[in-house]
Amino acid sequence: SDLISLSCEAVDCGSLDPPKNGSLIVKETTYPNHAEIRCDEGFTLLGPRRRTCQANGTWSGNITECKGD
Repeated sequence: SDLISLSCEAVDCGSLDPPKNGSLIVKETTYPNHAEIRCDEGFTLLGPRRRTCQANGTWSGNITECKGD
């Protein structure tokens, strides 16, 4: 039997905005899922490539930017 008691409602971090000149791959916005961030060709990723929905309902890490060369 599972010792972890799960609440009936999933923790949802809500939608993340994709960075300008980039895209976001998110399957689920609920804990403990994560979002992958990709930049368009010719742009450099600044910040975390992956952000995780945390148990407290916020996304981990800072805003990710895609900077042009």
